[in-house]
Amino acid sequence: MVPYGDLKALEEAIDETTAAVIVEPIQGEGGIRVPPEGYLRGVRELTREKGVLMIADEVQTGFGRTGKMFAVQHQNVEPDILVMAKGIASGLPLSGIIARKELLESWAPGTHGGTYGGNVVACAAALATLDVIEDEISADGEGEPESES
Repeated sequence: MVPYGDLKALEEAIDETTAAVIVEPIQGEGGIRVPPEGYLRGVRELTREKGVLMIADEVQTGFGRTGKMFAVQHQNVEPDILVMAKGIASGLPLSGIIARKELLESWAPGTHGGTYGGNVVACAAALATLDVIEDEISADGEGEPESES
């Protein structure tokens, strides 16, 4: 573990045994800790340079809780994997991931699962939640930022 927001410490911590860096775009435990401007972009650049995955933990920050669909969008960052829960179904038990296509295709069917997946009521709540968020994003005129290349 490295101090939150310290890119130099993160760079020093990554070695040949590092597979991924997991980062919360905004830390929520022990107080709300917003990263310094450019920190998430720096993590993205560093993980690409070092050949490790960047995993964004958006369990607490996803689904409009920061004014964007996902908090990484405030710094225009696209992680390799994004994990989500809580806000996706307005508090009902549901979780999910978004990942680069080549990562998902490398998993055999049944490789990944979870206790918060597939509940019909929670899935219906997620669809309703997404409708509300999309309406609110459209109404404020901001829309979604361009994805990084």
